[in-house]
Amino acid sequence: MNFRMKCLAQTVFGLFPWGEEINYWAQRNLSGTLPPSRKRYEKKLAQALAHQEAFRKYGSREQGVVYEIGCGWHLAMALVFHSFGYPDIKALDVNPHVRAELVNSILGYMKEDHRIPKEAPLIGPDGDVQKILRDAYGIDLMVPGDSRSTGMQTESIDYIYSQEVFEHIAPELIPDILAECYRVLKRDGVISLYICYSDHYYDVDKSITPYHFYRYTETAWRKYNSPLHYVNRLRHVDFLRFFRQAGFKVVEETVSRPVNWQEQLSRFPICDDFASKYSMEELSITSARIVLKKCSR
Repeated sequence: MNFRMKCLAQTVFGLFPWGEEINYWAQRNLSGTLPPSRKRYEKKLAQALAHQEAFRKYGSREQGVVYEIGCGWHLAMALVFHSFGYPDIKALDVNPHVRAELVNSILGYMKEDHRIPKEAPLIGPDGDVQKILRDAYGIDLMVPGDSRSTGMQTESIDYIYSQEVFEHIAPELIPDILAECYRVLKRDGVISLYICYSDHYYDVDKSITPYHFYRYTETAWRKYNSPLHYVNRLRHVDFLRFFRQAGFKVVEETVSRPVNWQEQLSRFPICDDFASKYSMEELSITSARIVLKKCSR
């Protein structure tokens, strides 16, 4: 698919008050990305395992209270953390995306894999989604929620994780979100983040590169940056600065970039918004896994 087609569709969807519902219908009936496939579920399982590995490596508790920022449509990662034995999971999203039929898809895969009992309840058409998730799976569903002001008690969270969410948050909101993370996280708590820095249109259009959006100034990029698919285009070095300013230290950091990143970055002129601010090596990073802990104060 040409990236402009996806951009046009999501821009049009975003014009309507029920744009999120149209987007959901399109993902179910046109793109086929919903309900989640088994392959998608297995990818989420692998991602959750990576976060758990960070918690075990740097945390002081085998299982504790977990907080997910950006739980999405089907709660795959929160449900997987339940299967790991975590008793209390706070799942927050700014949008009320969660759909019972999508959650049931994930529960079905987990039953097939014997990660949960076969008798574990699904969510019926008239079921109380929040009650079932709380009572059966230990998930406190916080949607729509505000990650700048969660209402959770100070130093009540052992572990925080987020998967491919921070790149979708407006830069001016990030300091307040991190300040709230600092407030709710216990002194010996751990944060595990995975941030994707690439142009997300590359996922659907392989004729462009992961660096495609570097060609556009901030003004020119606005017409491609739909509210339904917003990307802040911040670089890894920007996030490191945000983390430091919020009082966190990076205890583990793994960055990724294509093997041929130099060739890919040379295919088009990089606009001055990026060329004047970042080195080529900084621009080459397409994703990062970052583990944070509180600095001593």
